[in-house]
Amino acid sequence: MIPSINTIHTSCKNCTYALYDNITQTNCALQYLDQYQQENLVIEAYDDDKEFYIINDKKCLGYREPKWFKQFDMEDASMEEKVNKFHATNKLHYLAVISLRNMSLENLDNICEQISNCDTLPQKIIFIRHQSNSDHFTYANIENIINKYNIKYAWRIQSMLDKELSDMEILHNIVVINPKYRFIVSIDNYDTNIKETINGANNIVHHKLESFIVASNQNYSCVVFGGGVYRFGVAGKENILANKSAYQII
Repeated sequence: MIPSINTIHTSCKNCTYALYDNITQTNCALQYLDQYQQENLVIEAYDDDKEFYIINDKKCLGYREPKWFKQFDMEDASMEEKVNKFHATNKLHYLAVISLRNMSLENLDNICEQISNCDTLPQKIIFIRHQSNSDHFTYANIENIINKYNIKYAWRIQSMLDKELSDMEILHNIVVINPKYRFIVSIDNYDTNIKETINGANNIVHHKLESFIVASNQNYSCVVFGGGVYRFGVAGKENILANKSAYQII
């Protein structure tokens, strides 16, 4: 029986990373075919031009057409160089939200050190400063930590005047008004494994080619989730952060 092609799929035909022997695709330069074959997602296909593979029921993270490389002036680059460019750019893009409510300056220093050593850095950090400890978390103190770890990406301090808002309500507002970030990393307490949690989430998505709704460390002090998935769930009256039993623990 010829397998049916789902609405969601990826054709390898025009992908830069598809390797061909004449007109027949033999492999993938990113080695993604091997992983998709283990999940029985690969279908053999052909048309008047080529014989190629289709990744069924999934959008392949590695799919890149030749025009994608124009932005890097790499149209004539070698396959090895294009593979290296993919791995350099294909990482977890996230906004980090750090609540300072239950932290000391030493905690924040350690967290920033962990983040600066992650495989993938945030696109932006928002520090949530509360009235209860604002004397410790002055702009100068936070800036000193930023400079200490040579943080070059965007950051800002958000001071909370409303004592009644919970960390969850504050996080909700931030996710809603920052739709351009694909993932959110929320840190509301100090832990020694924040770096491992962020690296683990990146590994699930970009190396194992798997997915998660919410990923977290053991004590839920560092939580990673998709911003779009969160907003879609809230629109449907479902908060994906509410059910900790469904979290994928890293």
